[in-house]
Parts: sequence; C-alpha cells; structure tokens
Amino acid sequence: MVCWSESFAIQPVQPVQPVNNRGKVFSDRPDYIRGIRFLEEKHDMLWNDDYKMIGYYSDIICSGGVFSDYENEQLMKAVYVSYLSHLNHYRYSGEPYITHPLSVALILASSRADCVTIVAGLLHDTVEDTDLTFRDIFILFGYDVVKIVEGETKVSKLPKMRRGKDTLKRDQDENLMKMFIAMSDDWRIVILKLADRLHNMRTLQYMSPPKQVEIAKETLILFAPLAHRLGLWMYKVELEDLSFRYAYPEEYFDVSRRVENRKELFEENLEFAEKQIRSCLRSMDIRSYEIQMRTKTIYSIWRKMRDNSCNIEGILDLMAIRIILKENTTPFDDISMCYLVLGQVHRLWTPLPKTLKDYLSHPKPNGYKSLHTTVLINGYPVEIQIRTAEMHYVAEWGTAAHWAYKSDVSNRVSEEMLWLREIKEWEVESPSIFMERVRNELLGTRTFVFGPNGDIMNLARGTTLGDLVEGGLLTDHVMVNGVCQSLGYKMKNGDLLI
Repeated sequence: MVCWSESFAIQPVQPVQPVNNRGKVFSDRPDYIRGIRFLEEKHDMLWNDDYKMIGYYSDIICSGGVFSDYENEQLMKAVYVSYLSHLNHYRYSGEPYITHPLSVALILASSRADCVTIVAGLLHDTVEDTDLTFRDIFILFGYDVVKIVEGETKVSKLPKMRRGKDTLKRDQDENLMKMFIAMSDDWRIVILKLADRLHNMRTLQYMSPPKQVEIAKETLILFAPLAHRLGLWMYKVELEDLSFRYAYPEEYFDVSRRVENRKELFEENLEFAEKQIRSCLRSMDIRSYEIQMRTKTIYSIWRKMRDNSCNIEGILDLMAIRIILKENTTPFDDISMCYLVLGQVHRLWTPLPKTLKDYLSHPKPNGYKSLHTTVLINGYPVEIQIRTAEMHYVAEWGTAAHWAYKSDVSNRVSEEMLWLREIKEWEVESPSIFMERVRNELLGTRTFVFGPNGDIMNLARGTTLGDLVEGGLLTDHVMVNGVCQSLGYKMKNGDLLI
C-alpha cells in the first residue's frame, strides 16, 4: 500500500561529520570566482572537511541523472558558491546554514524543476544574508538566475515586515504588493518561495513559541492558499498541516486523536477495497497501474468539520483510494479507460448520490483532471479517484508539473498563470486595497460556473450577475439555470448560464 503522505517524504539533509584531520588546504581558486573578492576570501578559509562536504552536497544535487553535463556543472558551481557564501553561518538548530538552501533545492528537484530554478534555490539567501551581490550572481550564472533570486529576495523581506509593529501596517501591505508583482514577472519565483517556506516550516520547532504561532498563521493565511491556487497539492497539504499544528495546537491534537482512534478501521476497510480493485483491474486486463490510499489530512478534516458543522463521521471523503492508470496496453484511449474503470467501481459498490465529479470533461482552472466518486464500502463512505499517470503528476505539482513536459512548457504555463499576471493591471488606491483584492479574488474561495459557450468561468467569491454584465462577459439577457435572475444575484458553484 502506498500512502499519499509518504509519496512526498524527502529526507532531511544531514551535515557530513567532520573528519578528524581538519588540515588547511591550499588549493587553486576556481577561475569563475576570480575577481569576486568576497568569494576569494571565503575560499582561503576552507579546510579538508569543507571540501568533503562540498563534494557530498554536489553529489546529492546531481544524483538524479536528469540534467546535461553543462547543467550539472552549473549545479555544482552553485553548491560551491552557496557553501562559500554561508561558510561559518548556522541555523537556529545548530546545523550549518548550507543545509537550508540545499534542502530547498532538493524540494525543487522533487518537482522536476529546471536547472535555473534549482540554482536560484541554492543561492536564494546569499544576497540578503551575505556579501554576495546580484552583480556577482549575474557574472556567475546569468540573468535568469538573478531575476529569480532578486524576486525571491523581495518576497523574503515580507515575514520580517509582517511580524513588526502595528504601525508598520502600511509598509507591510506595500511589501506584500511588491511581492505579488515580483512573482507575476516569473512564476518560478512563486515556486521557489513556497519551497523555501516549506523547509522553514519543517524546522519551525527551533523558533520561539510566539514566532512559531506568527509564522504558522502567516503561512495558513497566505502561502498555503497560494500553493492551492497554483495546484501545488504536495506543497499545500504539508504547509497546512504543519501550520495548523503550531497555530492551533489544541485543535490539531484533538483531530489527530480522533483519526488515530479510527486508524485500524480505516486500514482494514482500505485494504479490503484495494484487493477488490486489484481483482477488478486484472479482469479488465489492466496490468500497469498504481493504487494509493489515504485518510484526509488533519487540517482538511478540521476545516470541513468547522464549515459543515459536523463531526468526523459526517465527512464523506475521510477515506480515499486513488487509481493511477499507467502504461495503457488496451485498445481504448486513456480517457475512455478512466470511464471504464469508473463503471466497474460502480458495479462493485453502491455510489452515493450527487458525489460523481467529472474533472475530465471539465478540468479545474489549474489543470487538475480526475474522476471522483464516493461509494459505500462495508457501510463506510470511501472516495475513489481515477486518473492517468500524467494527470496524477499535474494534480500533485500543478503549474510546476509542466517541467516534466518541456516541449510546450511556456505555452501551458502562460495560459494558467494569466490570473497572476493580471494583477499588474489592477488600478487600486492603496497597497491595503490591493492586498484585500489578492486575499479575496486570488487566494480566497473561488466560484466556478458554466458560461453560455460551455467554458468554466473562474470567478471571485461574491461575484454577481451584474458584475459579469458590466465587465462585458455576459449580456443582460442571460438566464441562470434557466431562470431569469436580478443583476444582484450572486453566482454559485455549478450555475449554468444560458
């Protein structure tokens, strides 16, 4: 059984134990750092075990075997420059600081980020925390890396501002506004910032309790919704659960206890269902597939209980099974196979009314595709998700997944990131109004309706029929679900405009 929570388990970077012989090494400086005085001085401070650590970290970064020789050289150079820059710097945990940028780079690599983004991940704290300059990075790695590092550096100032005094509220909102505008210039800045925040959340236990609460709440309010908006499910769920644990510890451990008390029941039911599904797929001559099982995340359970005013038994997707169809050797196309499997699932178990969600015919705006249905297994509701391997990767990594399909990455990303680029065109009176729009329109709950041409319209919560008419998206003769409505009618999920 593959658990969803285990699929994103990246082992923490462990610093190499120093060798007994910390002899001084007088080696030639690499040509690429000549003339950069800061790095030259740092190079002269290296010892034997430093070289061993640099080699060890370089091997970790380049171990995937997915980059060209030139790209591997760039990655090794970035490890070296990052190590020199942060030499003798330590985190609150007592670990060498290099473990942080390296962990960020590994998180990026797990989403198959390109070489430029991983290099930027290794260097993202150098300008802010050391004497390395943007000019130095430009000389060493070029414009694209500088642009991402500079954008992330602007973003990284945000937490320090937000955790300041109340009198800095205006500066906080202004800094937030700059952050989103910077991210709209290159979507890779967003991915890097989220990877940075994710590793910081994993090591939050080394901060003081007040800082833990402030950082956790900030992550829940801003960064987890941003990951969700980008479709980065793997980032989103971990950010939410880690933040929830620190921001609301009593609620977190209460829900955790309830889940733990039902763990044996969940496992027995899911394992029973898995055997039935495997037998079903064999009968359909489907040989290449993967089955994953999970219980809903702690934060998602708590939020659904709060929003629906129900107890844990009232959550229909508390248990879920994911069927991932891989290499297709049948005479049917991938989409048809998903529907055929859905039909067989409904033959095995009774589906609950109104729980079928067809995201193949109508994908989510972030590119998510899958079939969802909820069935009763041994008297308990279990959500079944059916998708192909490519759909699964996009579901896990959202916008970042397009790195895996480089042939049309620019077109696919540009279409899905239009919502972020549109903020440059907003005409607002102040940074606070700008941020209010960001929270409500970009990071808040969205409403999805079907337009007259059948397309899904992604609207801000509270959008009225009059707003659509005034914006030129509809005429004033459009009906909602076949009924004439006033211009003040607030759009609801699933509304059909005719």
